[in-house]
Amino acid sequence: MKLTLAERLMRKTTIQYAWLKSKCTHGFHTQFAGESVTFCEGSVISLGSASLPKHSHRNRIVRDADWIQQMAVTAWLEANPTAKTFVDVGAFHGYYAISIGKHLAKRGGKVVAVEPDPKNFELLVQSVAMNGLEETVHCVDVGCSDHDGEMFFQPKSAQGSLSDTKGEDGIPVRIATLDSILGTLGITEPIDCLMVDVEGAELPVMQGCNPERIANAELFIELHPYAWKDMGYTAADLEAYLLEHNRICVDMFHRVHQRFEADPWFPNYIGPTKWIQR
Repeated sequence: MKLTLAERLMRKTTIQYAWLKSKCTHGFHTQFAGESVTFCEGSVISLGSASLPKHSHRNRIVRDADWIQQMAVTAWLEANPTAKTFVDVGAFHGYYAISIGKHLAKRGGKVVAVEPDPKNFELLVQSVAMNGLEETVHCVDVGCSDHDGEMFFQPKSAQGSLSDTKGEDGIPVRIATLDSILGTLGITEPIDCLMVDVEGAELPVMQGCNPERIANAELFIELHPYAWKDMGYTAADLEAYLLEHNRICVDMFHRVHQRFEADPWFPNYIGPTKWIQR
């Protein structure tokens, strides 16, 4: 059976991703925008795919959105040679934090990588050290929310999330606002780029950050509407935040999200989005 061009490209991407995943079991070495990047054994590096709720009809959309976001972040890095502050909330094993850190280290910049899962954090720190980025990438083992205190982290590989209740596997973790985290690190300058991937806690993270810090920042926010209710807010709450702060939410396929509940996919996964200024 003859495959279309799109089907051939999709098959090629799937084969390449399977190979990359197998390499990660023994450590992994790759290139990011011309810089050499290394990850320690056990790291799971998502290059073109993601572990997400199983909606088989959306698998291709999910995978492609990750690729597009990687290209968009690369474009931001190249277009902003004076940018020096990158914050990654929900850093996981450090793909973005370390890759961006390689470039910002040359500029005298810094990366803040926030990751509450103890196992993920250990791998993150190891890979930062393997790349000689201890002075550039500041790893912080807390959960990020709209207040300081404690919550429980529910570990689920790449889908771990915060919760008010312990559940069966909940791990008690310290939580802090982004303002508190940056204050502890002595970072007072505005954020140049903020990336958030926190499995539903998107709005609390943003509410814990002084709007002036991110007034001119590039914002990459991954959206998980299916988890918003469990995190204590609604689509209307997020819409109000965007309106108040003069931002428009655009996903990786250039769809504008102004009324989330009107989206035919709601309340499922939307994925990586970019919040641009109106």
